[in-house]
Amino acid sequence: IHCDVKPENILVSHEGGFKIGDLGQATPLQSWNEHEGDARYLSRDLLDYKPSCAADIFSFGLLMLELLYVKDPGITTPVPADTPEWYSKILEKCRKRRIEERYSSMEEVRLELCVFLDNPELAGNFGPEPQSSSD
Repeated sequence: IHCDVKPENILVSHEGGFKIGDLGQATPLQSWNEHEGDARYLSRDLLDYKPSCAADIFSFGLLMLELLYVKDPGITTPVPADTPEWYSKILEKCRKRRIEERYSSMEEVRLELCVFLDNPELAGNFGPEPQSSSD
């Protein structure tokens, strides 16, 4: 697990791809300790010494909320009312208190995001800008 997913650790390539950086906090599941990670993005399960990939999914949900809407969000920060319903559901599922209610993997989050971002008619005005074709 990474243990320190936050905006400052997201790297953007020249092509627009995203990668998680600062792997200094990354750790095997058995060896996480309370001194790792940024407290603003830690899930309660990490604070309760229950490290899992679900902790990074929780942090990713906070990161997505912060990047788009809210500075310094927390577990109780509401998703703004003007958020498209599909995106709101993803944000809420990532930030569930109970591990078993979150996505089971980042791949599951990615696939759900891609359904909407790859289909502008589903994403509404929230998806990527349509590419203009040159004649």
